[in-house]
Amino acid sequence: MTTEPPAALKRQTPASMLDWLRSPPLLWQMRLGERLALEGILSRLQPALSIEIGTAGGGSLSSISAHSREVHSFDIDPGVERLLEQFPNVVFHVGDSAEVVPAVFRELADEGRSVDFALVDGDHSPEGARRDAQALLDSDACKSTVIVFHDAANEEVRAGLDAVGFERHPKVALVNLDFVPGYIVRDGVRRHEIWNGLALVVLGERPDGGGLADADVYPAAQINRQMRDIFDRGPVPADNGERRADLDREVTELNQTIRTMQQTRVWRIGAAWWRLRDRLLRRAN
Repeated sequence: MTTEPPAALKRQTPASMLDWLRSPPLLWQMRLGERLALEGILSRLQPALSIEIGTAGGGSLSSISAHSREVHSFDIDPGVERLLEQFPNVVFHVGDSAEVVPAVFRELADEGRSVDFALVDGDHSPEGARRDAQALLDSDACKSTVIVFHDAANEEVRAGLDAVGFERHPKVALVNLDFVPGYIVRDGVRRHEIWNGLALVVLGERPDGGGLADADVYPAAQINRQMRDIFDRGPVPADNGERRADLDREVTELNQTIRTMQQTRVWRIGAAWWRLRDRLLRRAN
């Protein structure tokens, strides 16, 4: 399976870079930092053969296609074939990735070909994310491969990636599941959901010490989940200084209420009665 390589890349001007970063979210669902991280990996790697699982609007595919000699893109939606004219070096495969991806990988391996780069942004269920990752790890066509997983901060996707156990796999040379951290959605129908984020997995010769990267820092996904739980509980409690000021105000208001009550006729009569009672008790004793 071979295709024509794309035209040579042109140097980006600041204006063209701005247009590229402003691509509509429906076209490219990555945040700006994710786009630039992906572009950096691709420009550095210049893959001969790339894989994309999950095409959607073709935003990520535009970068992958521009930097790769040949691309195989997988999506369950037949509508992605509308992008065929835009990307002449891309072979589109339509169908369930659980079936189509392993079949194409077997064909590539039989031809003795090696995948240099893969972007996974397909099934976001825990089992779907785990299955797509496992397909890459199991394939003989993926021995020296840079893999990027999108939406790695999402709890469903992250559960699937955690289940893989990348750090224990003999083919994994490096893994960083928070390569680009994700985000907590502030408003809208996905309010307080966690999305985006890129995970980076590099297959190859395993260095001494294993394949876990940035093990000395707190996982960004874990911090996002903790912050989301705080947001769900409501406003963050005031600090001690603010709490003391609140209590001081409450005491002042209570004292003012007592002084107001002491000026009433009922209070004065009651106070006189208690004073008389005390005098009578003292005399009786």
